[in-house]
Parts: sequence; structure tokens; C-alpha cells
Amino acid sequence: MKHLMFLVLSVVLLLLGCGISPEFSHNVEGKVKPWTNENFPDLSVEDGEFSFAVIPDRTGTPRKGVFRTAMAKINMLQPDFAVSVGDLIQGVPVDAKNSDSVDAQWQELRLMTESLKMPFFYCVGNHDLCRNTAKSPNRYMISKRAWEKNFGEQSYYSFVYRNALFIVLNSRENADKSYTLDPFSVKQQQWAVETLKKYPDVRWTFVFMHHPEFDHDSFNAIEKELRKRNYTVFAGHTHRYIRYTRFNRNYYVVSTCGGCVPYEGKKCIPEHRGPEYGEMDHVVWVTLTKSGPVVANILLDGIIADDVVTQDKNKVSGLERLDRK
Repeated sequence: MKHLMFLVLSVVLLLLGCGISPEFSHNVEGKVKPWTNENFPDLSVEDGEFSFAVIPDRTGTPRKGVFRTAMAKINMLQPDFAVSVGDLIQGVPVDAKNSDSVDAQWQELRLMTESLKMPFFYCVGNHDLCRNTAKSPNRYMISKRAWEKNFGEQSYYSFVYRNALFIVLNSRENADKSYTLDPFSVKQQQWAVETLKKYPDVRWTFVFMHHPEFDHDSFNAIEKELRKRNYTVFAGHTHRYIRYTRFNRNYYVVSTCGGCVPYEGKKCIPEHRGPEYGEMDHVVWVTLTKSGPVVANILLDGIIADDVVTQDKNKVSGLERLDRK
């Protein structure tokens, strides 16, 4: 018995010594990964609860400074990690001949995401992988090469954290051809189903995609396997928040994190009308408890640093000075 305990302890120490946590695993090959770092909290703590942030759309003419401010505020909140639903850069201009402009956009974006003290997991959106047009038949390949340069060849992937499965899908996989084709290829569908079958006993499954293609046949093939377990789905794209209930599970479409204010029909709304319209700059805060996830929306305007008022910045006269060095 002592020999067995010594062997188990040795394996754990070996994994930790190699920088591999028994609480975090993934299916991504190669040195380049679609996330920023692996600076998770102390995974040796025996606590089943953890929290992560879901980051909404930034693009469609991003509003200056909002996303950068969001990264600073997420650092205040200290989730275990953050996951995007895509559309992080504006994308390849229609008249682009090479990747220069999109490379610069990714460089700017990564300066912001890599300012986070915790991992940030990337997801593909239609601005990140641009569709081809008659005037720009090479936009998809330009954007695809830029993605692979920054995040590796896998545009959809999975990881397991504290016995919860996270699946990040690519709903722009057929952008080199047409919007009318299936957003998820047969290959991606098969991969997703196989991944689900590989992890039948995780305590919860979270799925992320950019487009809310919940009723598309190519997603329903994945959803059929999902329905055998507890799961939650997050998407973006519409820039308007709404929660759906499908098969007694929650499906969320998130709003914006600096992305353009949505349209009402063909008329542009000049500014967000508020949460009751699903229009807001926010992050979604998810805490996985022993009984399942608890989901809350945190408005960026509601996250305020602890130095919002100090004695040096105080606007109220007559307060006793209590600062001491």
C-alpha cells in the first residue's frame, strides 16, 4: 500500500514538475496554442467550485477603449480563466492583398488579452475568419493564415478543467465558400461527438461558438449527443443578449464587449438601450458549483476599482485624513 501511495505521489510531482496539471488537459497539438497562458489558480486546493468569464463580441467597428478596459476589470475580478465567443478583430479589408493589416490587428488584440493574469481562450468569429467575396476571393485564406500564425492550426478544440469539459467550436469553417453551407463540417461534427464520448463522466459540459446556429442540422448532430448529459451553450454574433431554453438546458447569446451597437431591422441604434433590450457591454460570470453552473451578467460600468475614491482623490470636503506612511 505504501508503495502504491508513493507511486501516485511521484506521478503527481512529475506532472507538476513538467508544468502539466492533473486538473487541466487539452487536445491541442503543437507549440502554438489558442490561449494566452496556463496561469491557473492553485490547483492543489481541494475545492470543486470555480469561476470563469465569457467575453462577448468586440467588433463591427469596435468602440475605442471598451475592450481594453474590460481586460483590466477582469483582472480585478480574478476568474480562473476567460473564454471568448469570437469576433475579436475587425478582420481583413475587402481590398487586402496580404495579411499585413490583419496581423497588426491581432498584435493589438493580443496586447490586451495577454494583459490578463489568467488564461484567455480564443474562439473563431466571422470577423476573425472572413468569408470570401467576389471582390475579395482570398479573404478567407488571408485570415486563416493569420489565425494559424497566432493560435495554431486547430480552429476548434477542447479542454478539461476540474473535471468540466469545454468545447470551443468554429462556426466559420466553411467561410471560404458561402454562408449557405453548413457552419460545422462533417469532420467537426464527428470530432465534437467523439470528444463528448471520450468524456462521458465529467460533471458539466460547456460549449462555445460564435454564431447561434442552434437550429442548424450541422449543430443538431452535435446537440443530439450533448443531450445525454448536463451542458450549457454560449454564442455571440447578434450583439444582443438573450437566454434560450432548449431540452431543459440554458443557451446564451451574449451582447457586446466593445462591439458595435446592434441594428433594429435596418436602422442603426445610436447607443445601448439597456439590459432589458439585451443591449449592454458586459461579461458573463459563470460559477460551477456542486449542483451546476450559476450564471450572472456583470455590466462593465458596474465594475469599479478599489481606488475610485482615496484621500488624494476625495471630492468631499471636511473628511479627516487617515492615511499614514
